[in-house]
Amino acid sequence: MNLSNKIVEIFENLLEEKEIEIPCSDKTEESERHQGGNSVKLYGMEYFNLVDEVRGLLNGYPCIVNGSEKGKLSIPFEADNPYAYVDK
Repeated sequence: MNLSNKIVEIFENLLEEKEIEIPCSDKTEESERHQGGNSVKLYGMEYFNLVDEVRGLLNGYPCIVNGSEKGKLSIPFEADNPYAYVDK
């Protein structure tokens, strides 16, 4: 699972906790969503469109990288210089 999907899963968990279901705009997807005991709160194109939007947002921040084998996250501290990093 990629980072975009993981972020959307956080929202899915919040919707589950709050018992909020986002309806599908496609009537076929809406009728299929609860088959087999499925209880997801984001389903079909609503899920995939949100993943695509998150992916697009993350792609706008290419200088967020894995900083070392220790798993530190390096965050840019100068917006104009994508090569300047500070380990947090």
